[in-house]
Amino acid sequence: MHRLIPLFALWLLAPTLAHAAESNLVVSSRATVSLVSATDEAAGTSVKLGLLFRLKPDWHIYWSDPGDAGEPPSIAITTPKGATSGPFAYPAPHWLVASGVGDYTETGTALLPFTLHLPQAGVTSIAATADWLVCNPKICVPEHGTFNLTLPGGASASPQAPLFAQAAVEMPRVSPFHAIIAPDGILAITGPGLDRAAVKTAHVYPDDPAAIVNAAPQTLGFVKGGFTLALHPADAKKPLKSLAGVLALGPDPGVAHRGATGCGPGTAEQHAMVCLDRRGPARRVDPEPDALRVSGAGDQGAGGGAPRS
Repeated sequence: MHRLIPLFALWLLAPTLAHAAESNLVVSSRATVSLVSATDEAAGTSVKLGLLFRLKPDWHIYWSDPGDAGEPPSIAITTPKGATSGPFAYPAPHWLVASGVGDYTETGTALLPFTLHLPQAGVTSIAATADWLVCNPKICVPEHGTFNLTLPGGASASPQAPLFAQAAVEMPRVSPFHAIIAPDGILAITGPGLDRAAVKTAHVYPDDPAAIVNAAPQTLGFVKGGFTLALHPADAKKPLKSLAGVLALGPDPGVAHRGATGCGPGTAEQHAMVCLDRRGPARRVDPEPDALRVSGAGDQGAGGGAPRS
């Protein structure tokens, strides 16, 4: 964490009432946050929930990999006892560079869905606590909320269901593209339709915050059947052997691809990827079915592009 965090921020939070399959609202001058359900009742022993952020202009939270600074939101279920929550699902983030620090952020209205596994069927009352960091380019503020959600029962879809439907559009799915990575950070993506007319912007958001220089521009180039991005390994003396994360493409609203690459002795066969070495030609093998996943999402990456709202 590289930003100053004021310690007086928490008193600005004030819980207010919400409606239907939405918890009380936790409100500050930076964001309104609530816990929402996709349905008015649980389906047996599981229910699809989401932490819903309505962020004020110029404020953001952090993606699963925050980049050089920051931390992603977290949640803990307190009621019912024995309930367990799966990880948040994230749409593709925005790339934010301020004072030489590169971060990956979520802005506007952001729903982070997750699945809650219940200890028994028939649960209607859910309580949780959550922590998140809300920032603008100059300052970060830690915020905390306590949420109480009552599932009214009855109809299968809640009034918040359209938010989950939109979030589902933005989540990863299978991609037909091939991803290759060179030790010096040159990422090559090939596949149908990846030409200059279709790809106006591109940016990689790695799962590992220490993989690349997060604040460095990623130069877009084109090769036969696809394009390249010049990434900058975080350690210039340590070649990149693999890379996993999200590749967001424009024009807006664009698409985002989640995938992984492997490079090094034996990894082309093990991971069904292609390793590109500038000392010789690349050797292509077909990717595994789950080697890449793709989602529809907006992006502001290398070469510009409009941000999501």
